[in-house]
Amino acid sequence: MTNPQSDPTAAAAPSQVLTFVIGDATYGVDIPCVQEIRGWSAVTRLPQAPADVLGVLNLRGTIVPILDLRLRFGSTNVQYTPVTVIVVVSVMSTKGPASSGWSWTAYRTSSISPLRT
Repeated sequence: MTNPQSDPTAAAAPSQVLTFVIGDATYGVDIPCVQEIRGWSAVTRLPQAPADVLGVLNLRGTIVPILDLRLRFGSTNVQYTPVTVIVVVSVMSTKGPASSGWSWTAYRTSSISPLRT
């Protein structure tokens, strides 16, 4: 019996990811990092923030910065419609857990298998 952690040739289980398309590229976020998917709601703007930083949202007492990844990755014709979502993602930073909201228009869940080398 092989241990997948010690045997590099052992098949790893597929990961579940939330995928989204911006322009011609497809991106993905590990499902365990996704805290919540919300419909579009207005955010509190921040003065002198970069264009892709839409503002902040009070999410049950936690202030979460909201970024529009379409703007971050160079899209110019960005619209906020009923299908625009905010995906709240939690990641581990050097200072501990951190959350941010990412805005985009469409998404789906997918399974991917790790590359074998």
